[in-house]
Amino acid sequence: MIPKRAQCRCAIDYDMPEMRLKITKYGMALAVVAAVLAVPTPSYAACPTRGDDYPVLTGVLQVNGAPASGVQLTASGSGFRSGSAVCVEVASTPNQLAVVNANRSGNFTTTFTLPDLAPGQHILRATGIARSGSTLILNTAFTNGYALPSNGTKMLRWLLLGAAAVGLFVLLVRPGRRARSRKTA
Repeated sequence: MIPKRAQCRCAIDYDMPEMRLKITKYGMALAVVAAVLAVPTPSYAACPTRGDDYPVLTGVLQVNGAPASGVQLTASGSGFRSGSAVCVEVASTPNQLAVVNANRSGNFTTTFTLPDLAPGQHILRATGIARSGSTLILNTAFTNGYALPSNGTKMLRWLLLGAAAVGLFVLLVRPGRRARSRKTA
């Protein structure tokens, strides 16, 4: 409930040749709330370092190996503003791995160890401020841990062994039956 003090009926009249506009303080409050809710906010995970939200520039994050849980990697990239902070993260968790400053040329290199990650698709991301002042995001995607589980591997081995045994049996028994049928004829 709105206190009686706040319930004053303040209004501003503004005349335009085409229309008449009447603004109340309640209408202004609703307009501000609607405007705030209507603006999409980008979802940045763990890294707060970014420039202007639009346009967002993208590129490829260079990594010196095959990313997987527990592996130590060196990542590098270019195109950042000189001396600006670059944040490297696993975007799928979100988990910040390193924060490093770009050198005079706008390049960076950092070494980190990947945490334990769930099996599946993941993205390594470096976020920072581009030379132009926009946000620059460098990405590289990787798949973590898609190997057959041990019981699946054992079952596959037995299935292949059984198929080989049946195939061998068919090959050995078939020629024997043909030879017997020729002798009786």
